[in-house]
Amino acid sequence: MDKKKLILFSLISFLLLLIPVFIFMSFFFPTNRKPQAKPPVVPVPSDFKRDYSRIIYLIPGKSTREDVLKMLGSPVSETIDKKRTVFNYPTPNSSFVNIVVLENGVVSFAVEYVFSTYRGVYSDYATKYGQPELNLYSSDGVGPDWFIFLKKGIGVGSSNNEINRVVYFVPQDKNSFVNNIASFLNLSQIRTEPQGEILY
Repeated sequence: MDKKKLILFSLISFLLLLIPVFIFMSFFFPTNRKPQAKPPVVPVPSDFKRDYSRIIYLIPGKSTREDVLKMLGSPVSETIDKKRTVFNYPTPNSSFVNIVVLENGVVSFAVEYVFSTYRGVYSDYATKYGQPELNLYSSDGVGPDWFIFLKKGIGVGSSNNEINRVVYFVPQDKNSFVNNIASFLNLSQIRTEPQGEILY
């Protein structure tokens, strides 16, 4: 084999070796990969009478993290503990946040603040679902009484028939709710008198 053919053979062999390397690199390290778009932050209206929240459309036990981000947008903050991820979402009142709690990437329960009658009144729930299976109270004695309809996966915080909070959850028994959700929300089965002066 003369010198020119040897050089040509070496060059072709080198190129044939490079082709699989380029294929491997383009497959595992694509250069045109687009960054994932971050869900937008959904603006919250300042009108307290307007239904500002889409939390009611989440399905505890079925809705995923992706469903939450698609429906509600990016949370204002996110906390993660051993088994839970908590998304915080703004409300028309900057002192309060709605929460969505996920376990293993699926909504476990969610709590929304209500500022008008767009979620009805307590008597609507009592008429529709009957008597609640569980009554709860704020551990610090401040806040509404809670009426929990365990079989329906919904509970309401109510004062004088007005709804000011709603909790959505997977239907469960009393012990599960008390241990998993009520404890998280600082709710107790025993009514506690508020300590100190309460300013309204």
